[in-house]
Amino acid sequence: MPKISVIIPAYNAERYIAYCLDSVLKQTFSDFEIICVNDGSKDRTLDILNEYSRKDARVRVVNQENQGCGYSRNNGYELAKGDYIYFLDSDDAIHPQFLEVMYYFASTYGADMVCCGMESEPEKYSKENYSPEKIEFLLTYNPLYYCVVKRKYRVYYNPGVKFYRKEFLKDIKFIKAGFEDFSHTCEVCSLNPKTVIIKEKLSFYTVLTGSVSHSKPVPKKLFDYYAGINHICYVYGMVDDNQLKKYIRRKVIPDLLKPQLGFCRDADKDIQKEMYRIFANELKDLYNRDLIHISGSGLKKYLIYRYLIAFMAD
Repeated sequence: MPKISVIIPAYNAERYIAYCLDSVLKQTFSDFEIICVNDGSKDRTLDILNEYSRKDARVRVVNQENQGCGYSRNNGYELAKGDYIYFLDSDDAIHPQFLEVMYYFASTYGADMVCCGMESEPEKYSKENYSPEKIEFLLTYNPLYYCVVKRKYRVYYNPGVKFYRKEFLKDIKFIKAGFEDFSHTCEVCSLNPKTVIIKEKLSFYTVLTGSVSHSKPVPKKLFDYYAGINHICYVYGMVDDNQLKKYIRRKVIPDLLKPQLGFCRDADKDIQKEMYRIFANELKDLYNRDLIHISGSGLKKYLIYRYLIAFMAD
């Protein structure tokens, strides 16, 4: 049985999937399996995955109809045999010692989750050598705090910077939406996982102009983003911890509303009014649930939100 299961959802990823897989297969830690979930790709992705599978028995390929990234990760998790889980996007890569370092901290400190830093320019960090026992770290049971506070130690929403104990994730699934990462992270944090955070940049992400997060603003983008926010509200409605709930209201939700306002401002003129109307109705829903506050949003944004609720919402 492998120690680690690396789950890679792939949809039309022929340009980057080899780069991604090569970074995993070159790891200094070798006791792992790779579960590649081909999510109904229409290009050569499946052919490339099968080629890697023939060359290395640790690479397993799952072929499915298109269900989205979140469901692909969930399906990969169900097939995973490792004690630890790592979700890697098909256009991203990892430092050669990523698995070695993350496994060291997870196993040494009995952590439910280990988090590292991320970088878009791997050439700056990919050749650094690390001695895991010499790396400075922070141990916390409140990783939610480090999702918003930008300090030396930070928990990013991106799943590519997180390494999980498999058993810990058994009841947590990714939602089916275009922005499932932040809702999954917040749900994980709601359980107060024993978390190790290191600042070393061991995860390398690729900025793609056609990706969900960097695509042109359209109404679906607002709906998908709000699905993530709504899931967070549901999860924390079940949490018996007033401090965590307060932090969601005053810090996390205001932080997540900023991109939505940006989507409206950046939308094409012909759909901008519709975008603001959709956002205004979402704000109205949150306001009626006592989730819009001056202390969290700041006076300027609070006044903008109240204006949109008053004049743009249905």
